[in-house]
Amino acid sequence: MICCDNSLSHLLTDQDMLIGFGQMRDCLAVGGACIVTVRDCEREARGRNLVKPHGARVENDRRSLVFQVWDFEGDHYDLTLFVVEENLSTREVTTHSMRSRYYAVSTSRLCELMREAGFEGVKRIDGAFYQPVLVGTRSA
Repeated sequence: MICCDNSLSHLLTDQDMLIGFGQMRDCLAVGGACIVTVRDCEREARGRNLVKPHGARVENDRRSLVFQVWDFEGDHYDLTLFVVEENLSTREVTTHSMRSRYYAVSTSRLCELMREAGFEGVKRIDGAFYQPVLVGTRSA
């Protein structure tokens, strides 16, 4: 079972995450592994109007500028992803925005929830991926 790139953080409560982990566990055979990658929220600055740039790209006569803006409220944050597209021939500019809410849950809390859902050998692995990797196996 693989749950990658901070998708788990769309579940907004510990209870929802516990249900999700239980459903992941139920999909595994005994001894099967669950691998989760998440943002390391303990290392993220908290506040409002936090800009996270992703850079500019040019492809097929279009330039795109991509960035995120984060607004924290306690253990949750709203993320707006902005994509500004410029047609380099016509100079026309179009802006798109997409919003989502995340639970800024710690990796230690996620490990606790994995154990509570019935996973064994739960641990955090750093340096193997650009995000922390959490692993656990289904017990009997």
